[in-house]
Amino acid sequence: MLESSGSAFYVLNLLDLTASPLTTIGPASLVVSDDGQRVWAFSPGTGNLASVSFATVHPIPLLLSRPITDVYDIGRGDGGRTLIATHESGAFGITVVDGLNPDTATSRVDSGLLLEGL
Repeated sequence: MLESSGSAFYVLNLLDLTASPLTTIGPASLVVSDDGQRVWAFSPGTGNLASVSFATVHPIPLLLSRPITDVYDIGRGDGGRTLIATHESGAFGITVVDGLNPDTATSRVDSGLLLEGL
């Protein structure tokens, strides 16, 4: 990944010597998954989120119901991946999305989580 400005990014393929542009409509933050298979782009303070597979460089846009503070791509025990988007609107909350097949129809929102002692 190469960032040329807050809203223009490139996926560099060093084997093929190619650069695939990824343009966003506004400033975005990027989080690369630990397995190196995808990048998550999101606009902090909005519900705008996209998953981009490095294999296809095709974005899958998602619109979450709450403003995103940060995102975490984590591995599951069954070999799958999960994306956790955090929200700070009143109380602390999260949205959980399948990391390999992202779809808001199957996501889960939990609000009002207590983080006492952390």
